[in-house]
Amino acid sequence: MQNRKNIELSFGFVTDQIHLNQYLQINFVNKSCKSISISKIQIENSSGVVQIENQSKIYLSNDFEACYTSSVPFYICGYGCFSGCFSFRDENNRFNVSEAVKVTIGTNRGTIKKKMFIPDSFSLASRISD
Repeated sequence: MQNRKNIELSFGFVTDQIHLNQYLQINFVNKSCKSISISKIQIENSSGVVQIENQSKIYLSNDFEACYTSSVPFYICGYGCFSGCFSFRDENNRFNVSEAVKVTIGTNRGTIKKKMFIPDSFSLASRISD
C-alpha cells in the first residue's frame, strides 16, 4: 500500500516581544496526486502542547496593506502547496530557537507526527510523512 500522506513541511519562526505573540510561517507541499485537508496543527515542546489560535488576525500591517494569520482547516490540491502564518499565544509555554518540538498534523488521511527543530529563520523543507 502506498503512502497517502506525502507532505513536505518547512517553517520560519517570528516572535513579537511586545505582545507576547509567536508566529510560525508554515509551508506545506503536497507531493501526492491526491488532495489533502489539514484539520489540526499541534506543536509540543518540553513544556507541553501549544495549540494554534484558530482565528484570522492582523500580524503585520502598514499604510497600504495588512497581513492576516491563517486558520485550519484548509485544503491542498494534488501537487499543490499552502503557505500560512499561524499564531501561538501562551505566556507560560514559549518556543525557543533550536528547540526540539513534536509536530502533529491532523489530515483527512490520518495523523502525521514528526520531531523537528524551531529554526532561527526559514528552514529547509523536510518530509513529514510516515
